[in-house]
Amino acid sequence: MPAKLHQQKGRDHRKFRITPNALLVERKSLGRFDGYKIDWEEIDFDAVVQGRGFDVRKTFLLGAIILNVVFAFWIVWLLWTGIRGTWWFYVPAMLAGLALLYPLLLLAKQERLKILYGDSNVTFYYRPEDEQSVDEFIASMRVACDRYLRERFLQIDELLPLDDQVRMVQGLYLEKRISREDLAQVMEEVKMRRLFEE
Repeated sequence: MPAKLHQQKGRDHRKFRITPNALLVERKSLGRFDGYKIDWEEIDFDAVVQGRGFDVRKTFLLGAIILNVVFAFWIVWLLWTGIRGTWWFYVPAMLAGLALLYPLLLLAKQERLKILYGDSNVTFYYRPEDEQSVDEFIASMRVACDRYLRERFLQIDELLPLDDQVRMVQGLYLEKRISREDLAQVMEEVKMRRLFEE
């Protein structure tokens, strides 16, 4: 199972690294860098895939700007060279067609994200080529989180009240973060401790 995931989309980078206590995240986009740590208790594994399509207004605005630049170039070119032959029609028509190709490519492009909601959200790029690696990394995250929760909460601490620890473990079971066998094991250990205390 992978302990690291590196994603790149254009000039944006995202790096994720699993540690025993937390998930380390680095994001870099257009001169901005964020690096932070998300504790395992802050991550819920309720995953949602969101698709974000194109912005129609921005795409048409971009197309209008490009067409205006092409037509301005066409007018300057006609004034400079004069109208001779059929070049005065073919060259600007080709430039206008090429200029509209870019906004049309933007129309076809969509961005998909997979978000793990919780106290702190974790967002992955979820393009078709990234789906398998992201799903494998999330499975690795779940294994690391379960290991951390077992080490942290399934050990009875003599310094803490027993009833509080039982409620905490029961809460973990109700949130489906630990198995029924883990809960039964802790309850048996609590029962044994209470017998020895009497």
